[in-house]
Amino acid sequence: MKKIAIIILLIIGFIGCGSNSTKKSSQVVKNLVTMEANCWVNEKKLYLHTKYFEKIENQEALDRFVSSLNNCLYDSNLSRVEVDFTKYNVLIYYTKYNASNQLDEYSEEITIENNNSVKIEQIFTGHNKNEEKYCNGAIQLRLYQIDKTIEHVEMIHENEISQVSMDNPSKPTQDRVVSFFVHTQDSGEEMVEVFNDNEHYQIFLAEQNIRQKPTKEIDFERYRVLYRVVMEGDDGVLSQVDESITFPTSTEAKIVDQHFHPKDMYCGTTDGSVWYGFLIYMVDREIESVEIIDDYRDNIIINMTE
Repeated sequence: MKKIAIIILLIIGFIGCGSNSTKKSSQVVKNLVTMEANCWVNEKKLYLHTKYFEKIENQEALDRFVSSLNNCLYDSNLSRVEVDFTKYNVLIYYTKYNASNQLDEYSEEITIENNNSVKIEQIFTGHNKNEEKYCNGAIQLRLYQIDKTIEHVEMIHENEISQVSMDNPSKPTQDRVVSFFVHTQDSGEEMVEVFNDNEHYQIFLAEQNIRQKPTKEIDFERYRVLYRVVMEGDDGVLSQVDESITFPTSTEAKIVDQHFHPKDMYCGTTDGSVWYGFLIYMVDREIESVEIIDDYRDNIIINMTE
């Protein structure tokens, strides 16, 4: 009887382990790379967002990414990352985070939620260096090997919670107001302009002293163009802005720029430099007004139909 009881308990134990929805697994999801990649701070994909996702589906694309990363970072010597793309995809995750030199101040937990979803959580464990070590802003870059059976990823980084579809991680949530050009330089003039046609838009661009010119073709039958220039300080803190776009009504849009600051740590000095941010949006013609909310300046409402 004792042997039978022991066998029954063992069977129950195995069944319990198999149904555990929070078990950790390095086979289903595996962290391939975690590093700082500060030269990516000037990428348009990260300029107005604190985080960005991208999927890689073949080894050739992954090799190109690793090569570009090594070329971008003078101190990077990342070796070739090999993945069996018959079984896995690679998820790239960038996030602006607290400050430089903090990678060792996070712990990571990966849990399998169910058969097709996983949770990846970065937990801040506390500062362990002198304050002056944190003065530079930073981008954290992480690469994950993810089994192709996984359809959804919940990415948690401190108070950032992102629900990611592996079908298209970088898919825009809307196309009614689209930010397609971001550039900073140390000269400019604050302004807001609206353009209804390509002719006036191109003439205006030719007259502007923008060192990097936008090249995207605009469908003016569907969109107008909203052109913004904002003055920023401290070596172009436009890169420390998280922008969100909402629609209070069917004819109104709201652009909210919230400045992102290093958590708990601040540099006490600045060189006093002034930079200008150039931002261009496509705005659906059904949008009649756009309100811009910026925690560094007064709110403005732009009439798109005048």
